[in-house]
Amino acid sequence: MFQKWMYLNKLKINSFNLSRKKLNFLENFNFVFIEKLFRIVLSIIVVSKVSKFLGPENFGTLSLIESFYSILIALSALGIDSVIIKEFKENNYEKNVVAGSSFIIKLCSSLLISVIAISLSFFTDNSELKFGILVISLSIIFTPFNVIDYYYQSKLDLKKVSTVRSLVFVFSSLLKLTIVYFNIPWKYLFLTILIEQFLVSFLYYKIKPFGFNFKTFNLSRKLLNYFFKSSIFLFITSFSLILYSRIDQIMIKFLLTDYDLGNYSASMKIVETLYIFPTIFLSSIFPIMIEKSKEGDKLFFVKLYRFFFFFSLIISACVFLFSDLITSFIYGTEFSSTSQILKLNVIAVFFYSYKLISVQIIYVNSFYKSLLIQTISSIAINIILNYILIIKFGVFGAIYSTLISLFYSVFVYEFFDCNLRKYYRFKFLAFNGNS
Repeated sequence: MFQKWMYLNKLKINSFNLSRKKLNFLENFNFVFIEKLFRIVLSIIVVSKVSKFLGPENFGTLSLIESFYSILIALSALGIDSVIIKEFKENNYEKNVVAGSSFIIKLCSSLLISVIAISLSFFTDNSELKFGILVISLSIIFTPFNVIDYYYQSKLDLKKVSTVRSLVFVFSSLLKLTIVYFNIPWKYLFLTILIEQFLVSFLYYKIKPFGFNFKTFNLSRKLLNYFFKSSIFLFITSFSLILYSRIDQIMIKFLLTDYDLGNYSASMKIVETLYIFPTIFLSSIFPIMIEKSKEGDKLFFVKLYRFFFFFSLIISACVFLFSDLITSFIYGTEFSSTSQILKLNVIAVFFYSYKLISVQIIYVNSFYKSLLIQTISSIAINIILNYILIIKFGVFGAIYSTLISLFYSVFVYEFFDCNLRKYYRFKFLAFNGNS
């Protein structure tokens, strides 16, 4: 059935006489979108079962560990994922040289981050937290194999890696449901993170493209030096970006209760699910954005902003209207505050989509210094406002802080940055139907 749907789509696309490059993108995007849609449906089932099994307090703790895992992933990646994709795309070096150099630098960073994280686990007396930190620290070691994923992204060939991620996600989800069904101690949910990362890495190795041989990987001192120089800005920026998205949960943990954290985390699970579409779409077209930027195709970026304006408007309206139904269906009655939190939290989808476009533009043009200043200033505003507003308004204060800092990042900072200002007006041209 799925193959038939893809075939019919291909016939429709061909009827418009699209270029091979656009056809390739649309075929891959269709495939990845179906994969993500499948994952969303399965995620809703799993989150529903797990949240009801844990209750708001333990669910908040689980979400906190997942947030910490996201921070470790960002640190070990050094922020150079898009740089690696760009190097594969531009063919300045042989693919084995790019793969070998990027694999080594990521292996070194992941080992270092794992050791630091394991050391941090000894500073808590909470047995679940300690176990969770130890498990996710070990998971980081397998992330260098993502280099294979970056290669396929650069070639707009996402079917293999999407299939791998889907299969592993199904297996991981079944493990979580097994833990819930047999009432196994909930701390073993952390093990599913380690198992998932190991299986993804193992299968990535199995689907590596022709010529990818880890035994014959070559290194380039010049390329390693380029990756290292790029990572100086991007490492701090990447850490700041992920901290920016998780700092609210960390501060709620220390300023409010675990119950508040659980309800806030529950709303964030839904909002982050909505982030998936702009994330996969923009990741899929990143190689195209590189070409359009070189060609000076302004209309492409105007249409991009226009598309995501209407996308976020429709999604936000739907979630706002049906938030009570959505939260009661997924979480049940224990998460009583989640619906009201979600109604306000979903506004962030608009700002997130615009910010993601800006970040991709920055990566395309190597405006890393701009990204660093933008991110650090945004997170500073967010932390200060969080401290003031969470104490005054509770979890809603965290949402106010996020929205204000996102507005600053997307509409204020970019106006004053000389590198980004030429793209700034595209946001407003998106509202002009003649553009």
